[in-house]
Amino acid sequence: MKRSVFDDPVVEREWWAWFAAERGHVMRGGVATFLAGVIGFAPTDFVLYPAVADWLVLIRVVTVLAILPALPAFFGRKSGERLARSGQEWLLYVCGVTFGGMAAIGAVIAPILTGDARIYAAVLAFCVILAAMYGVTGLRFRYAVPLGLFLTGLFLSVLVAIGYREPAVYLSLVTFGGGVNAIGAVVSRMLEQQGRRAFLRARELERENERTQRLLLNVMPAAWAARLGGGDTMDRVPEATVLFATVVGFADATAGRPSLEVVDLLDRIVARLDALTVESG
Repeated sequence: MKRSVFDDPVVEREWWAWFAAERGHVMRGGVATFLAGVIGFAPTDFVLYPAVADWLVLIRVVTVLAILPALPAFFGRKSGERLARSGQEWLLYVCGVTFGGMAAIGAVIAPILTGDARIYAAVLAFCVILAAMYGVTGLRFRYAVPLGLFLTGLFLSVLVAIGYREPAVYLSLVTFGGGVNAIGAVVSRMLEQQGRRAFLRARELERENERTQRLLLNVMPAAWAARLGGGDTMDRVPEATVLFATVVGFADATAGRPSLEVVDLLDRIVARLDALTVESG
């Protein structure tokens, strides 16, 4: 599959519903991780950046409040339906809000950072989080790539805004950030295409199961077909006798007769054979 979407919009909707059911736990895990990260690192603001800790906590609070409207889509009573309908858009919203909050935090602490080591550490942390956004959250390819490029440009803009002039840092951000975006785009597309192929296989298997079920219903009672379709075994018969019989000249004898008359004749023949088997034990 070379395309990133199905031609049929109905199939495309079915695919995202299937994806939400299969990978919903991944999207929920990504949202929970982002939320835990925003809240969990709040105490370190007072230790590492006491001069601007109040501003950092305010940014974190605003970020959490902005994420709250998306939580019912992932953890609500009808989250499965919401994820099937618009889970990717809600996930994109959470990623955008989280990274927006991180950018605001970076803009506040960047002017007070001293030494290139801390800037390099910030670049490394950004690249790690960017890689997680591509590979862990389950965000679709067409959303993940533009968001990743935008965030990289935003990081560059923050460095320019604070007047940082070390070329090596810019080169590191462009090199590693660009590399993460390139690899992340490939990984994101591969994961989505593999998921789409798995969806098509599951869809075809479901159709085959339906055909098998219809065939079973044609040859046996519905209760037996349901048991076989569910993987159950039928009741064992310790002893049985199988009677094979043929009516010599039946085709010639019934040629030209009405169909109902032929069926009635067959019914009487089978009934007589059943009676003979019962009489013979």
